Amino acid sequence: MQRCLLVVVSAAVILVAVGCESGSDRFRADSPVDPGAHAFERAGNSGPESNEGTIVLLGGADAAADPVEILRDLGLEHLVTAISSNLARLENLPIDLTELELDPRIVAVQSNHGVVLGEPSDLTMAFFEGDVETTDLDLRPEFRPLRLAEVHREADGSGIRVAILDTGVDTVHPYLQGRLELVDVPSLGPVQETADGIDDDGDGFVDEAYGHGSHVAGIVATVAPGATLVPFRILSDDGVGTAYELALGLRAAIHADVDVINLSLSIGEESNVVSALIDRARAQGIVVVASGGNTGAQATYPAAYPGVMGTGATVADMTVLAEFSARGAGIALAAPGTEVLSVYPGGSWATASGSSMSAAVVTGAMAIVGSKLGVDVLAAAEARLLRTAVAVDPDGSVEHGGVDLLEALRSPVGRPRVELNQRR
Repeated sequence: MQRCLLVVVSAAVILVAVGCESGSDRFRADSPVDPGAHAFERAGNSGPESNEGTIVLLGGADAAADPVEILRDLGLEHLVTAISSNLARLENLPIDLTELELDPRIVAVQSNHGVVLGEPSDLTMAFFEGDVETTDLDLRPEFRPLRLAEVHREADGSGIRVAILDTGVDTVHPYLQGRLELVDVPSLGPVQETADGIDDDGDGFVDEAYGHGSHVAGIVATVAPGATLVPFRILSDDGVGTAYELALGLRAAIHADVDVINLSLSIGEESNVVSALIDRARAQGIVVVASGGNTGAQATYPAAYPGVMGTGATVADMTVLAEFSARGAGIALAAPGTEVLSVYPGGSWATASGSSMSAAVVTGAMAIVGSKLGVDVLAAAEARLLRTAVAVDPDGSVEHGGVDLLEALRSPVGRPRVELNQRR
């Protein structure tokens, strides 16, 4: 099996990917939770400064593309600050980048830039006041258009494994019990959501993303209660991380043999390593769903990558796109994304708005249709969701439309669609 290595350069910080195959808080109030308090107010979608002199390398599985051997050949092995199988991070690269570009084993090089959650600066997450009757969730305004009671009589997501790359989850939340599969990835650390009470990213907010991963996981569980959720913690309690951590999470999800990957996050610029791993996931039949962002304009990455099901957020009745939602090219589907009720750490519940929430709904919908058709034909399930989508205003704001989950289950034929990987 042939392996190659790809290199792209961005500024002083570098991300390297190796292994091209042929052949085959403030989602948080002060603890304990204060019902009625507001949480999650971001100052914007800018991540932390890139780590100067840092390089990330993605290597193939065979000896010819082993990252340690490659770095030893180049005299760089002493610069490794972190390595996990075929991913490594280096600092203080002393050589001209063209030397890496000319190496026939190189696939991609670029900055280890920040990753941030795809949430708007003008929305808040509020703790839900009152008891939650989980049996009545389908009657709430944000879930009513999905007709979950009828849907679940036909399919519930059983047999589908969903990876959630986020801030982790509350592994002991009652609503998530029996739905989680915890995979030990030492390079990523424990998946349990925690808050350290420190403004790690220096944006003036403390632990502003604490609870985000739990909230996303809870939405997927509501839409597809039979699905198995496989969470990976790649973001801090401030909702930030780097391309290296995102790459680690993607690789771990692929190795865990999941069927759907949820990315309710955005990255500040294109990442060739991330793109390469998404391509690898797609080649293995994994569907990738990503939040389109909350810019009110074009989709952010990774939703904007060809082959990714980018999502936009609608108001509750799913006929109108939310004002904050990304729109246009890259937004394949829309789903409810305003004031969505879901779980919050500590056994609590909270409402939140954003394309992160709509991505979770679409991820659950993908699990539902996938369980109906069978895990071996996820591409057909993806096609059904796109073909049966309903119109969303304003016209042209969503490539295919809003999710019509019941129709996707019952109708094998629908409107023609543009392949996700041929959008642009």
